[in-house]
Amino acid sequence: YQRRVHGKQWYQRRVHGKQWYQRRVHGKQWYQRRVHGEGRRQPRPRRLRQEARSGGGAHRGGLGVVGRGILRLCPKHAARRDLQGIVLNSPRTGDVVRDETSDEATTTGIRMLCQLIKSNPGLVVLHLNGQRLDEKRAPSLVEGALIGHPSLQILDLYDTWLGNDAASYIYNNLHANQALRRINMGGNSDITAKTRMEIEDASRGTKSLIVDF
Repeated sequence: YQRRVHGKQWYQRRVHGKQWYQRRVHGKQWYQRRVHGEGRRQPRPRRLRQEARSGGGAHRGGLGVVGRGILRLCPKHAARRDLQGIVLNSPRTGDVVRDETSDEATTTGIRMLCQLIKSNPGLVVLHLNGQRLDEKRAPSLVEGALIGHPSLQILDLYDTWLGNDAASYIYNNLHANQALRRINMGGNSDITAKTRMEIEDASRGTKSLIVDF
């Protein structure tokens, strides 16, 4: 009776709900944009999902690695000279409690990363979110690959366990890089307000380098 009086469309919305009806009429993609917004991230292709689970992958001039996958990926892509971006992010970025057994690149992994960076003079972006740049890893990275790099523009060191000495060390050794435009040291709570102000004041003098905290 209801379908006869109100019509099939009214009945479907009444029985299955508005959301089901919208997906049925407008399609799944329209419904996802309506719910999640125009900028909704689309699902990754199966090949990328598999590589993410196995430790990372390289695509279109970029190398993405999760956790300690750098130990597998660096030798695999050692012959590449066309990388423009390297993303080495720990899956535990932002976690308050982490120890040496966490998914962070080891000192050996950092040394391998340095070789890969030096082999790619066209590298523009380097992300190391959630890694541990301690007194061994930080000098190995900075002095082994980053000082004087000809094209690196963005260095993201978010939540890398940096303190006052490490932050000052990194800035003092890299601020003269001609191509470098931005260093992100956010998420490092051990860097005090005084050190942040000193670095920010010094970076304003260069006019071309921005340091974020």
